[in-house]
Amino acid sequence: MANVMYRHYIINKKDVEIALDAGLTILQAYDYAIKANPANDWHYAHDGYAGDVWEFGCAYYLNGENTVRKCIASASSDAKAWGQRFEIKSACGELPAGNKWQYVIYTAEVDFSKDPRDTGAVFTREEWDAFINGYAGRGQFLRWDASREKGHIQSFRSTSRPKASAPMRRYIDDCCKSVMSLGKFLGA
Repeated sequence: MANVMYRHYIINKKDVEIALDAGLTILQAYDYAIKANPANDWHYAHDGYAGDVWEFGCAYYLNGENTVRKCIASASSDAKAWGQRFEIKSACGELPAGNKWQYVIYTAEVDFSKDPRDTGAVFTREEWDAFINGYAGRGQFLRWDASREKGHIQSFRSTSRPKASAPMRRYIDDCCKSVMSLGKFLGA
């Protein structure tokens, strides 16, 4: 199989298949495929690398070659055709902009050893708006970069940020548990 350029990564699909055949999770497989290509060396050192791999893993299930497309069409009463738009977000990444999406797939913390179908929460537009506007705890839930007109969820407690806000993390976890998981959404 040929190399595929996705964002700024060059990924050989065969490397992904080899890793999956070896028993790695989809996130571990993409991590392996990215790191197997020397042209990607500088890319996986940046702060958003885990989120990029998370996006690849979710897209793998959303854009699969076999039955995944059929699952999307029948997974939700709102999904009338495969032409649904998804925003895939993780941790404190940029908030989805515009109004071209119907669903946000979100995880608070990317763990390469876990399957995105188990850790991803699927929010409708209304659920996402309620999530980002509903935090009533101490401190701000969102931070805005006025120069770029982009919003982010404020840092919260995670493996890499053990001293950040624990109440905010509990709020996020509760909200993610209250919506459908990616696996359930896909009918897995």
